[in-house]
Amino acid sequence: AAQRHDFPALDLIHEGFTSSFGIAVQAAANDEAHFIPKPPDVLSFSEVYGSLSMPCCVVVLDIKGLDCPGLLLLDPSVFLTWVDRMMGGLGGALDPGDLLNARGFTPTERHLIHNLVDIVSQCSAAAWEEITPVDIQMLRAVVDPRHSAVFMPSDQVVDFRIDVEWGEVSGDVRLVLPMIALRPYAQRLARTAVSPPSAGDADWRESMTDA
Repeated sequence: AAQRHDFPALDLIHEGFTSSFGIAVQAAANDEAHFIPKPPDVLSFSEVYGSLSMPCCVVVLDIKGLDCPGLLLLDPSVFLTWVDRMMGGLGGALDPGDLLNARGFTPTERHLIHNLVDIVSQCSAAAWEEITPVDIQMLRAVVDPRHSAVFMPSDQVVDFRIDVEWGEVSGDVRLVLPMIALRPYAQRLARTAVSPPSAGDADWRESMTDA
């Protein structure tokens, strides 16, 4: 069952990440959506795996700075809405199951996943800057969570979840990190004064626009 963590700063980091991520995604897609952070939970990876839809957009990450693997999990409807909007479409409710199962990711979709990971990396760097420098690289993307193969079922992970409401589509975006990778930063994460990045900061806004 989900547990609350002992690190108050994680909530502030996640709120800061969600704010900048939401702004950057909406700017890139030229569309409005709602991004709502859920309090981070500590789960076994088997619990995370059991909650995923099949298929799912699973992006395996290398988290430099925390020196660990991670997963970016995109609800398939949210993912295909992102792709559609980035390609100039109108978005809207989609049935992604048969589509992704039949063909996997197209080259264009893989390119857009890379772009999205770049946004995740920049927003994570800003959110984690008071704790440690963070840089995120994409290793691979799969539609079947069984092929992610970076965590054991019993591994304790932190589930950073954002609920997304995008027109007719609702779903979530989740960043999953191993709990053990956060232990070296326990003292700093126990603080309650980590400030999320300001949306009014000119340099930060410029970097988000570039992404």
